[in-house]
Amino acid sequence: MHSSIAIVLLLVLSALGGLHFYWAGGGLWPGRDRNSLLRIVLGIEGAKGRIPPGPTTMVGVALCVAGILPIFHQELIVLPLLEGALGARLLPIAVALAALTFAVRGLAGYVPVWRRIMSGEPFATLDVRYYSPLCLAISVGFGMLLL
Repeated sequence: MHSSIAIVLLLVLSALGGLHFYWAGGGLWPGRDRNSLLRIVLGIEGAKGRIPPGPTTMVGVALCVAGILPIFHQELIVLPLLEGALGARLLPIAVALAALTFAVRGLAGYVPVWRRIMSGEPFATLDVRYYSPLCLAISVGFGMLLL
């Protein structure tokens, strides 16, 4: 079962990482233009311009790295560097940090301060319905790998 969770996490996080790379490269989906994309994915009222490529690329890299963590943790792929005591200590810590990071992001979507800052529509509605629950589900997946 843990192997299946690891593979699902890899696929979901790789897809999300790829979407961030697409945006960093100038892609507009699911928006119609730059401004509509900003309203959908950033939620900052009145935002105009382009998704910042540098930070967006960094998020894409972080999502892809998070996606391969479960694969290494479950030893579906073994790297010599992560074999033995080093991997046995570092991988569970990395998986726990990923679980915590996604839990914080998921819960943030329901915190009044976040709701005020990230109030632009349609982001605010999409965040409550999809983005935050997805982050919480990803957090649970990482947490299950630690059981």
